[in-house]
Amino acid sequence: MDIKLVAFDLDGTLLNDEKEILPGSREAILKLQEKGVVAAICTGRIFIDAACIARSISNDMLVVACNGACVGKADSKQLQKAYPLDPENVKKITDICFKHGTSPVYYTQDTQFAGEAFEYNMRVRGIPIVAVDPEKKHIYLPDKESFYKVMEEQKGKIYKVLCSDIDEEKKLRTKQEVREAGLAYVTGANVYGQKNLEMTKIGVDKGSVLLEIGKEMGITAENIMVFGDSDNDIAMFEAAGYPIAMEHCTEGIRKRAYAFTGSNNGSGIADALYRYIL
Repeated sequence: MDIKLVAFDLDGTLLNDEKEILPGSREAILKLQEKGVVAAICTGRIFIDAACIARSISNDMLVVACNGACVGKADSKQLQKAYPLDPENVKKITDICFKHGTSPVYYTQDTQFAGEAFEYNMRVRGIPIVAVDPEKKHIYLPDKESFYKVMEEQKGKIYKVLCSDIDEEKKLRTKQEVREAGLAYVTGANVYGQKNLEMTKIGVDKGSVLLEIGKEMGITAENIMVFGDSDNDIAMFEAAGYPIAMEHCTEGIRKRAYAFTGSNNGSGIADALYRYIL
């Protein structure tokens, strides 16, 4: 196989359960780059944190964040591609969240604006809110009016809306209404043992953006390998010629995998890279 671009999801894939990159994975990715293969992180995470993680491997890594809505180099704060949600759709999504008794989380390039549903979920489950990059900002919004204010201040800069709630029914009702209204591309990722609801601009997902990047480099789907484990990776599994699934992957990923590799806590990434490319 002639692989020219390899993209890695972060949580549950390139990162182990302690949210670290294993030395063997880092070494294998550097060898990829030495061979002239483009290495990219492709994640639902906010851009600033994803870029910080990428720099811990190489400044030359490409970063596809917010499920495809933000694209840039690891060593630059200047986005190469930006696909924000339509401001009117952000308002409608926000209204739907509050209608169903939950609240959204807005992702800009460097700031996470979160309401009580997210904060309570993290507190109850004992999960600290940690910024990988010290410049990342996390701002608590206490009510619907404060979300409206941020919407105006950040108009055209909100790349992803997240719904993270301890109540699964609230997320399901929100997901159904947002999809039926055609307000966003809706997917989900398993994070800390729970599935979050993730919303980006219609037509923007990990797969479509990877293909767009590849086309600009003269790289076709048959030259792309991707690694993932969760449902927000489905779009890139359907787009890439060689989708490699982690051993603990969701059923949606399992159905679409070209091959399987080991655990994110072991040598799963490195083993597959050496087997197929290095």
